[in-house]
Amino acid sequence: MRRSLIGLVATAIVAGCATTENYEAMLKTWVGRSEVELVQAWGPPSSIYQSTNAKYFTYAKSKTCGAGNDAITCLCNTSFELANDRITSWRWDGNGCTAYPPELASSPFPTGQSQANPTQAGTTPPSTDSCTFDSQCMSGNCEFGKCSPFKKIGACSFDSDCSYGEECRGSSCYRKINACYFDSDCISGSCIFGSCM
Repeated sequence: MRRSLIGLVATAIVAGCATTENYEAMLKTWVGRSEVELVQAWGPPSSIYQSTNAKYFTYAKSKTCGAGNDAITCLCNTSFELANDRITSWRWDGNGCTAYPPELASSPFPTGQSQANPTQAGTTPPSTDSCTFDSQCMSGNCEFGKCSPFKKIGACSFDSDCSYGEECRGSSCYRKINACYFDSDCISGSCIFGSCM
């Protein structure tokens, strides 16, 4: 009981340090860095838009915020504007765009984020959590040898990580066999409590 309480307090203290201000501070360190460095650290973008003078890389990530019955899915969309192979600006949107302060990057609590040092522009930021498999990361998401702070979309550890009518199989969410939302989803025409009868 005492260990559980100490762990819960330590988790609450560290979780309280993840803020949007820290996320913005981390994003500021990326201005001036190259496209290659961005993809090496963040992985392939969710979408790319090319205009006449600039390229826009957008990363759409999700993670579970809270625990138990209070758990919700937090989303974070981060876009980087690149001109001449260099990041010129950034913007973010969502309720899951938070980061820990740089001093916690080397703490025993994995953040899954690399912190870039602005005095070392042109170098790849060190990884705080190297990995080979998703199972080695608290988020369950190993991208390019580094733990991502964001849970993979559609990734799961338990059925409760999946949407209604889905189950967790092999770390991915799949629609349950005979799952339904409406009577019309079933051959029998009868959907009762999410299952075809």
